[in-house]
This record gives sequence, structure tokens and C-alpha cells, in this order.
Amino acid sequence: MAGEVTRGRMLQWLFWLGLVVAFVLLLQATRQVLLPFVVGMGVAYLFDPLADRLERAGLSRVLATAIITIGFFFGLLLVLMWLAPLLYHQLGALLATLPGLVANLRDLIEYKAQPILEHLGALNGGEPIPSEHITTKLMTALSGFLQGLMASGAALLNLVSLLLITPIVCFYLLRDWDKMVAAVDALLPRAHVETIREQCRIINATLAGYLRGQVTVMSILAVYYAVTLSLAGLNFSLIIALITAISIIIPYIGTIVSLSLALGVAYLEFGAAGAFWVVLGIYLVGQVLEQQFLTPTIVGKSVGLHPLWMLFGLLAGAVTLGFVGVLLAVPITAVIGVLVRFFVGRYLASPLYHATK
Repeated sequence: MAGEVTRGRMLQWLFWLGLVVAFVLLLQATRQVLLPFVVGMGVAYLFDPLADRLERAGLSRVLATAIITIGFFFGLLLVLMWLAPLLYHQLGALLATLPGLVANLRDLIEYKAQPILEHLGALNGGEPIPSEHITTKLMTALSGFLQGLMASGAALLNLVSLLLITPIVCFYLLRDWDKMVAAVDALLPRAHVETIREQCRIINATLAGYLRGQVTVMSILAVYYAVTLSLAGLNFSLIIALITAISIIIPYIGTIVSLSLALGVAYLEFGAAGAFWVVLGIYLVGQVLEQQFLTPTIVGKSVGLHPLWMLFGLLAGAVTLGFVGVLLAVPITAVIGVLVRFFVGRYLASPLYHATK
């Protein structure tokens, strides 16, 4: 009897493992067409609570869905039409400035940093560190980064071009969201349905808190950096502000990249004069504002998503599925994090943990 129970549990585990593997293979096979569906699902997920409130207020689900979908995408279109000319102008000017920025950086390393490198080499008891080697490696890394940036830009353009498809996906998903949830709930194994529902509620709270909080923080920081960098007289302030706000989704690396870009443009424009240090001060204040006030207050510490875990998920998603993988990284890492905590809790409460010799 015990052997049959063990065998049944093994079959269950094999079934769920096979389901996960099949899901990953499906994502790999369809990654070229997933983008509008992933974006549409994300928008539908974010606005489902609003649709529920409108429905409780007396509107039909179809009417509530139509109001939300048209309002959101029409508002997004207006913002793009307002910002597009300015962004296009600043982006073109920034790309034209990049060769001068790279040359300035090369001069800074090869000439001004050479005495420091020689001193470090002498302290190490070896030959002086040749600045040309560092410059070559840095330029190679910068070239790779720019190629990745251009690929991300192409993905962003694809996203804009898919705005005609994404609203349709969003409308149908938002309209049928409750029905889809009910259909999935009906397929859950009855013996574990309450446990699975509880974990899904935790995942939903974690994911909703993180996504809505991050969108709010990114919006506030975009306005802060756009206003302050413009007042400081920095060229390309709007582009740099948007890059800085979006890059906070990539912990540590995003901050380093956006800060390096802003300081590089500031050094090229102002040199080491006072305005350069004003830009540095703006970023220091922005980091304190984000880390000490905005993120703890708006996102909250209860979501349980450690920055390093998010960084790993984003990099793994980018390697596996490209731009779509980056979009899916947050929900997938949130789900895995909740499940890991669940299994650790089960282990700590099990006889396996409390067993004595």
C-alpha cells in the first residue's frame, strides 16, 4: 500500500516536471511571436482589479474592458506622439556625440590615468599596467554594450509596431480573465487545491506589489531626472532620464550603466567644471531617494524579491528568450521565489528536518 502511494506521488512529480519542460520548450519554439501576447497579458494583469471595480460599480465586463483598453492605449499613443519628436532629436544627437564621448574616454584612460596605473604596477612589484590594454578591453565591452543597446532599441521599435496587435490581445485577455482563472482552478488536483490556491494568492500579492510599485517608482524617477538634468543644462536630459528610470529594473548594473552614461555626457559637455559635479549630486540624491524612500514605501519589503535574485532572473531570461525573456523574468522569478520559500517551510516542518540520530 505504501509503495503504491509512493509510486503515485512520483508519477505526480513526473507529470508536473514534464508540464514545466513542455512549457519551456513551447516558449522557446514560439518566442518570435510572443511579444504582443506577453505585453497584452501584462497589461491585462495590471488592470484586472480596475475592471473588477468597474464591474462591481454596475458596468458590464465587456464595457469595462473596452473603457480600460481604449483609455490606456490611447493615452499611451498620445504620450508617444508628444515625446517622439523630442526623443528622436535627442537620440540622434546622442548617437552623433558618442564617437567624441568614446574618444574622450580613451584619452582619459591613456593619458590622465597612466601615472596611477604605473604606480599600481610598481606597488605590485611588476611591470606598469599598460593603459592601451585597458582601453582595448573597455572599448570592446562598450562595443558589445552598444550592440546590445541597439538590439534592445530594435525590440522597442517592434513593441511600438505591435501596438495594433497588443490592444486586441489585452482586450480579450482582460475580458475573459476571471473565466480563465476559474478554468485553471477547475483543473487543479482536488487533494491539493487549497494549498495551491494559497500559494497562488501569495504569488499574486508578490507580483502585483512588485510590478505596480516598480512602475510607480520608475515614473517618479523619470520626472525627477528629466527636470533636474534639464535644469542642470545637460544635453540629452530626457533620453538619459528615461534610460535611468527604466534601468532600475536591472539591479546594480542598470544604475552603473545609467550613471556612467550621464557622467560621460556631462564630462564631455562641461569637463570637470561645477556642472559635472551637479550632475553627480543629482544622481546621488536620486539613489538615496529611490533606495531609502521610494522603493521601501511604494514597492515595500514584503514582496520578498531580493535584488540579486531579480538580477539573475533578468539575465537568465535575456539569454534564454531575449527581450521576451526579460519581460517574463519578473513573474517567473516571483513564482520560483514563492515556491522555494514554500518548500523550505515544508522541509523545516517535516520529520526529515527534526529527525535525530
